[in-house]
Amino acid sequence: MNRIFRRNPAKENAQPVEKKAFTQPQSDTLGLVPVVKILPDMLITSHNKFIKMYQFPPITAQAGGEEIDRIQKKYAQVLASLPPRTRFQITVIPEPMDPTPDLEHFFNLQQKWAKQGQENTTGLDDLDVFPGEQIGAATPPSFKSDSSSLNTQQIEQSARSFMALITNWYSSVNPITWRMIITLSYMPPFQPRGGLFGFGSRNGHYIEELSNRASVAREYFDQQGGLLLQAFKNQGLELIPLDGPSMAQVVWRVLHPTTTGAQESSASEALQKVLNKDAGPAGLRTVPDRAWLSPGATPDQIAEVLAPDNVREDPNVIYIDGVYLKGYSVYDYNPGSMVHLQQLTSFPGGFFGSLFVYVEDPAEIAGKLRSKETSLKGRSHMRRSKGFIASFGSEQEAAEVETTRAKMEMGLENPISIRFFILVAAADMNELKSRAQKMENILITLGAKFFATTHNQLHTWQTALPLSHIATQQKKRNMTPGALQTFFWPPQDRLFEEGGRYMGIDLNSGAPLYFNPLGKSSDRSPTLLAIGKMGGGKSVWLRTNMLIGLMQGNSVFAVDLEGEMEDFVKTYGGRYVKVGASSGDRINVLDVPLDDEEPLVSGVEQLVAFTSTVLGREITHGQEWNMLAEAYEAAIKDRLGSLNPKDWSPQKAPVLSDIADILEHMGEVGRSLSAGLKPYASGVYSQFFNTPSTLDISNERLVVFGLGNVHTASAAEIRKRAYLWQVMSIIWSETVSRHRKNSTHITDVFLDEVWVLLKAPGGAEAIENMARRYRKRQGILWMATQEVDEFLYHDVGRRILKIIGTTILMSQSDYAADGLQSLLHFSDYIRNTLVEMPTGKLVMKLPVGTKIVRNFVPEDVFGIL
Repeated sequence: MNRIFRRNPAKENAQPVEKKAFTQPQSDTLGLVPVVKILPDMLITSHNKFIKMYQFPPITAQAGGEEIDRIQKKYAQVLASLPPRTRFQITVIPEPMDPTPDLEHFFNLQQKWAKQGQENTTGLDDLDVFPGEQIGAATPPSFKSDSSSLNTQQIEQSARSFMALITNWYSSVNPITWRMIITLSYMPPFQPRGGLFGFGSRNGHYIEELSNRASVAREYFDQQGGLLLQAFKNQGLELIPLDGPSMAQVVWRVLHPTTTGAQESSASEALQKVLNKDAGPAGLRTVPDRAWLSPGATPDQIAEVLAPDNVREDPNVIYIDGVYLKGYSVYDYNPGSMVHLQQLTSFPGGFFGSLFVYVEDPAEIAGKLRSKETSLKGRSHMRRSKGFIASFGSEQEAAEVETTRAKMEMGLENPISIRFFILVAAADMNELKSRAQKMENILITLGAKFFATTHNQLHTWQTALPLSHIATQQKKRNMTPGALQTFFWPPQDRLFEEGGRYMGIDLNSGAPLYFNPLGKSSDRSPTLLAIGKMGGGKSVWLRTNMLIGLMQGNSVFAVDLEGEMEDFVKTYGGRYVKVGASSGDRINVLDVPLDDEEPLVSGVEQLVAFTSTVLGREITHGQEWNMLAEAYEAAIKDRLGSLNPKDWSPQKAPVLSDIADILEHMGEVGRSLSAGLKPYASGVYSQFFNTPSTLDISNERLVVFGLGNVHTASAAEIRKRAYLWQVMSIIWSETVSRHRKNSTHITDVFLDEVWVLLKAPGGAEAIENMARRYRKRQGILWMATQEVDEFLYHDVGRRILKIIGTTILMSQSDYAADGLQSLLHFSDYIRNTLVEMPTGKLVMKLPVGTKIVRNFVPEDVFGIL
């Protein structure tokens, strides 16, 4: 028969039938609250128990699988070190993530740009840093009508759009995390009288009489809790003791279960508080305020705060305030091997777990095992005496029992028994059926035996409360510390790095992901490479990160080969430089790199690289390299009068015709090099390449170099590569210059279709060199390509992959996925995911682990999609 509970049922029965979720509540939900007293450091329950809880703190987001394995092995050592008769409960409790950090992240950016738009006075020349802003977030320019300005109003609106996106995501999806609570209980040896037939557990005299025994309970918890805390501490693990109100909040969360997809009001409330700049507590629906759960609260007041509104128990499920749950009793495992139940941490929607652990008396269990051993051996002997073939399975079991018994008698292993219950939750019945089927498949695959607690769902839910009370029966199952190490589910922090930038939605946790490519670790490479087939979303990903970089106050440079970023610049301001156009600014390929550590060496390398590009072959150290170096030095002396960089001036920098004229008088090899440079020094392309630089971007925050005009001439590819060298030279020079002015300023450089640069002679080496040198100058290099072969089958391409800090893998063909799998060593699951992945979804191989991410951006943000 179904059981229905509802808050104030008499009052509800007076309402019209059509307004009620359930028309015949049989009891008030207040009676489902088992907490009757909140003490400063304990709880007292209606089951006459004192309760003490400890929380296992979340492990860092940077912890990988190996670190989690180490924690589980340490937990096994904890179990092995606990004294006999130790008992505790481990409870896994899902709870909604707090969206406040996400909203504050974008709110701070929006406020900075709103303030900048109002002031409309601060320039960019000194690259000032926002007070209190993250490292590298520099003052954006004010919005003016000239081409060097940024549209602060549009950037501010984009920050607002991201705030709305985050709010809607949390409201509709309700991403969850979980807490792992360890509970100790103490029941006084002499029970106070609770009234006729044991009723009256909320009676004031009853509570007072039970509270008088609190000092004895504290002594017990000091002893047993101290042993537990020390056992964890000895293994380098810490438990956090909870006070009384915090424990009551934990109970509230189980009485008000949540899951992914459930309706929570946390996002809209958090947004309102952020907008109001409320410095008080978050005020989310996650838990009631501590003030409502003070030690002075009466049992009725506690029940009013903790009780759910609606509870309905059906034979197969239980419904609680909009969430459906289905319970399981997991009763059997292989005690000699690990059951990898840690996999449940990634279960869709989370799970409620209640594990009761009992460290038994070795002498008592050893005696029972000796009896079982004698029985098994006796049966085996009887079979042989009757001429039957011996049972290998029985003899093996007898040997295992004998080994376990011997270890216990010698004190080498503590006997441990457990009871384990699981609840699966969903926001609707169809999703609950799907998740329940997934849970059953997982348990079957892991070799666990279980059954759904049909007609007993209410008691299974009550057993999931972290109050050391088993409301439904289950026989204890013997285990070993080694086999139990995976029955441990420490929560893990979400990836929200200091100074991090929004990278999309982590589809495993459902939370937005914030990653700092520079990071704190000196060995982190701030180089990112996106690989995906055409239409996989690479360009959208690049433009999204360009916008994020602008929001954070970074300098943003981009190379646009296909002419796809012009609308972005029109939207957000900055400068779009049409390289190779018949009119416009010019870039001198021999610009003097005054801000470089070794300007003479850099200038020679730049000339060699440019010459290699236009000749279509690589120039290595040798006769040609030396001649170009001599010609460059001679041109510097002729134009600037000295090889001392202090005497140099960009306005007097040599041009290509100077180099070609000098080479003409350096023998046959020199004349050959001069002939190769002639089209660019004095021929048809001289108007683009043989000219002093007229482009000044020293005060620009956003600069995109467009090469879309270079596509009609027969020599377009050679010219395009030559222009790329000009562009990369000026980007590098600006990065170095800005870092010298402000060592904390961050420069983002975006290279779309980077395979074009890789094809140029020396191009891959240049990218490799830039990637290695960028970290020292607070630079982040973002690259995208669809030509996987350029990295798979070229030595330099493979070298670049080795220094890439983060690889972003988008939709791939079967052929490309196979090649990437052999190169990057990811699992078959990731490989198959890449082949089946839709546009907008990507796999990020981060320094902190692999994440499957959705590139989730607001639809009303212009210049991105």
